[in-house]
Amino acid sequence: EARERDFRGAEDTMERAIYHLVTALRLRPFESFVGNIYKDLGELFLHTRQYKHARRFFTKLRQHPEYGPLAHYYLGLTHFSMGRYTNSIQHYREFLKHEPDSALAWSKTALAWLEAGVRRVIIGTWALRQPDLVADLCRRHPGRIAIGIDGRDGRVAVEGWLEQSEMPVIDLARHFEGAGAAAIIYTDIDRDGVMQGHNVAATAHLAAALSTPVIASGGVTNLKDLAALKAEAATGIDGGLVGRALYAGAFDVGEALASPC
Repeated sequence: EARERDFRGAEDTMERAIYHLVTALRLRPFESFVGNIYKDLGELFLHTRQYKHARRFFTKLRQHPEYGPLAHYYLGLTHFSMGRYTNSIQHYREFLKHEPDSALAWSKTALAWLEAGVRRVIIGTWALRQPDLVADLCRRHPGRIAIGIDGRDGRVAVEGWLEQSEMPVIDLARHFEGAGAAAIIYTDIDRDGVMQGHNVAATAHLAAALSTPVIASGGVTNLKDLAALKAEAATGIDGGLVGRALYAGAFDVGEALASPC
């Protein structure tokens, strides 16, 4: 009862704040203050679950260059709260063009994809950048988030392989043990796209060190590669991804599905 009373009191305070801010707008304040007022009104309407009003003021906020990127973030929050997940994703993506290092926006984008009905989301670079945040997402959505780890010489590479870290692949993968990750998708960079076979030994070594299923990526070219992976299934290898070989016409899906390998 006391909590309910506090909640009603907080809502009353926010409603009074909304009234005063709307009054301030009617007085035609200096243009430099208008953006602040739009932002504050949008936040108040968002907190009081008046989402249409929040969307209106955050849309107005986009007209002010200094708030443009932030307006997209707020619109992402608003559309998410309205159940309009694809709109939410679009606004988060616009925000991330300006603020690519925002872990919060990345995580909210992943949540929006899941709410939109995507069965599984793959998280790569941010698994290294923010492992605790990603592990928490896995716990909250067990079996729906896969961790993409790209490795070269046993170390994790990120940002489209442009950055080589000092983090061992196994250490990063172990961080997600027991967190509910659907799988570790492991790509051996030196084998990816060259159609020369997968590094089965490295993948089997990783899989044997984990309880989380491992999916092999990079260099899976033909049925022989699939058979080599299947031979190591006992280590925890759960499957393989086929990329370039598929669109290059070197891999036949129907043949693979019919094969006993």
